[in-house]
Amino acid sequence: NLRRKRHRQSVLDQIPGIGEARKKALLRAFGSVKKIREASLEEISAVKGIGPGLAVIIKERLQK
Repeated sequence: NLRRKRHRQSVLDQIPGIGEARKKALLRAFGSVKKIREASLEEISAVKGIGPGLAVIIKERLQK
């Protein structure tokens, strides 16, 4: 069970302010973490529940 949980974790889980609902909304809008990385700040902040400030945090964390 622990191994399965570890494999299901996403980079998004490690970003403060991103819970299950926001993670699902981002993945529903973009399809993958790779596409979120490629998205602009405007595209990310257009997702319901993601504001401009959080979009900057997401973009910074995914660039690492």
